[in-house]
Amino acid sequence: MFLIFFISGCLWLLAVLSLISKKVSELRASVLAYGKLNATADQPTSNWASYLRMWTVPKSWFAHFYVVGFLFSMYCWLELSLAMTFKEKEQTPLLGPLLLSLQKWDSSRGSQSVNWSLCLIGLFLLTLHLARRLYESWFIEKPSPLARMHLSHYFVGLGFYGAMVFGTWLEGVAALPIWLDYNPASRSFCYQDIPIVTTSIGTILFLYASKHQYRCHCILASLRTNNKGDDDDDGKRNSYRIPHGDWFEFLVAPHYTCDVLIYLSLCIIYQARSIILLSGLFWTFLNLSVTASETKTWYISTFPTYPKHRWIMVPGLF
Repeated sequence: MFLIFFISGCLWLLAVLSLISKKVSELRASVLAYGKLNATADQPTSNWASYLRMWTVPKSWFAHFYVVGFLFSMYCWLELSLAMTFKEKEQTPLLGPLLLSLQKWDSSRGSQSVNWSLCLIGLFLLTLHLARRLYESWFIEKPSPLARMHLSHYFVGLGFYGAMVFGTWLEGVAALPIWLDYNPASRSFCYQDIPIVTTSIGTILFLYASKHQYRCHCILASLRTNNKGDDDDDGKRNSYRIPHGDWFEFLVAPHYTCDVLIYLSLCIIYQARSIILLSGLFWTFLNLSVTASETKTWYISTFPTYPKHRWIMVPGLF
């Protein structure tokens, strides 16, 4: 299926570009850093890098990722639900523009890899994740009005969450009456088709990681509510402080680790059969590892008392 390989290829390309941005000093200075990391990032030394660094948007636009992702997931629910109501006696199935495009421009190859019941579970969990992150972006997080991120981060974020929504159902959508070779018996949710062990493990891990990510975001938001006189280290009033509590006691950026665990949980539910979700997990791990590494460098350079024993992403490994 062309779209499956296109999305997966883009995610792997982004992973390679993340490594290149980390290693190439001019790209690291102009593109990689965002938000508070800009304060300690390398300065570009060439004209093209300086010009590239100017292309930024407010970091608060992170919320757009979850708005677009959530709306797209709800739209997918609408189209997929209509397609699942198809009855054999009808002349044509109820296909929306998205599924009609797949029917016209793509094939069923590769879209039979995942059980359709698991696709519905995965789409439901990802929709919950996007809804929670949207809520946090609007009501919990307090990004600085001065914080910026590169325009490339913005477009990549929009595309990534769209890709993950696709990833939850695209590799099982051949169960729907889109192409002639679909299986009518597999297009609805069926408890008997669900592998209990992996689905239970994945769902528990998803809920566990989601709970801790919410706690970590609340901790980070609370750091920006300090009043005058309630400063930390360098006297950063109403700015950044060293986070404490929950997984921050042993990780630099536990909310990043939770993000990786959330996508790992989906891969477990899908029994590692979704190429898109596996690619998304790899890119998320690599990209957030790079960002977490830069974050630790920023903390150490900004706060002399920062606990240097905290792991970057994975306790006991790095």
